[in-house]
Amino acid sequence: MAFSFLLLIAGIASAATVTPEAREKALRSARVWNEPRVPIHLADLSKTEVGDDGFRADDEITCDWQPYRQVSGVTAKFYCKTKNGDVLKIKYSTKNGLNPEVYAETAGTRLLRALGFEADRMYLVKKVRCIGCPKDPVFVTLLTQHKIKKVRDNFYAIHGIRENGQYVYRSDEPFYDFYEVAIERKTGKKIESKEDQGWGWDELDRIDPKLGSSVAEVDAFRIMASFLTHSDNKAANHSLVCLKKIKDGQECEAPVAFVADIGVAFGGGFNFLTMSYPKFDLTAWEKSQVWSKDGPCTLHLKNSLTGSFKDVTVGEEGRNLAARLLNSLSDGQIRDLFNGVNISNLPFKNTAHNNVEEWLRVFKAKRDVISSASCQR
Repeated sequence: MAFSFLLLIAGIASAATVTPEAREKALRSARVWNEPRVPIHLADLSKTEVGDDGFRADDEITCDWQPYRQVSGVTAKFYCKTKNGDVLKIKYSTKNGLNPEVYAETAGTRLLRALGFEADRMYLVKKVRCIGCPKDPVFVTLLTQHKIKKVRDNFYAIHGIRENGQYVYRSDEPFYDFYEVAIERKTGKKIESKEDQGWGWDELDRIDPKLGSSVAEVDAFRIMASFLTHSDNKAANHSLVCLKKIKDGQECEAPVAFVADIGVAFGGGFNFLTMSYPKFDLTAWEKSQVWSKDGPCTLHLKNSLTGSFKDVTVGEEGRNLAARLLNSLSDGQIRDLFNGVNISNLPFKNTAHNNVEEWLRVFKAKRDVISSASCQR
């Protein structure tokens, strides 16, 4: 709990970009879904498309740690800079074991993008050698940037040296190699009127179907959030972005709303007893319900205290769209989705979770729940 608290108070998001009026205009005309660029039945879910700035599974990256670039959230992550000046955001597994968000977010974003929902791109790579990194860079970053001066001073007294009149951190080792990592590439430019604004699920009701996505597309988007058990659904984990240049610094021609952090997925919702989320947890995902206890077509997610997803009823057109998209995937593609994050070799406590056929079974069962419902109003 203490570690999570440190993470929460340390994070600072990117700067605001537009006026409240411009942000509202962008939201009203936002799209949450577009027909996929690649027909769904041809999509390769085993990997993330590389493009001009992506990475491949066998890549080995070397970069310099950026200890003074702030991080947010409760997942182990850090920033580092390559020789060509490219600053990378790295999510990693700690020395204590598996970081399920690395795999949940990679699989979740690949699935959403294949179905036509925008998402950031996540790349699993073979190795990241971080020059100047300690074994646990996120913890060190939080202490060097702690708001309480005494905490910073106590840390520097042990691990810091004085340089140009200021204390700086110096690792005991010249570098550290990270093997269970994902590199994130952000999509578009944020449209925000204040820091870390994002958007809440209730705000999607403000989308004008004449300007942006239809009601059915928004409903299908909500269904996918429930299907994936996107439980850490606070507004800051969602992005309203412009995929093109923002005109005069204010107006976006084609704004898009999407889930920007879906690391808490394929699980079972927030547990208030443990104050944690099951994520990339096959047993929890199987037990989670797409529909609420009130019956088919009412969606419910077990949020954290800051969650924005409230119980909502969806229509038949949205249910039908979500079912059509999911049913366009073959068994082979679903296997590729989970094999593509090395499911058989991950250090799960329950070895059944290493069986791709079990993930396929649960995926199809949850898909059938959507396909078999009727949401006629």
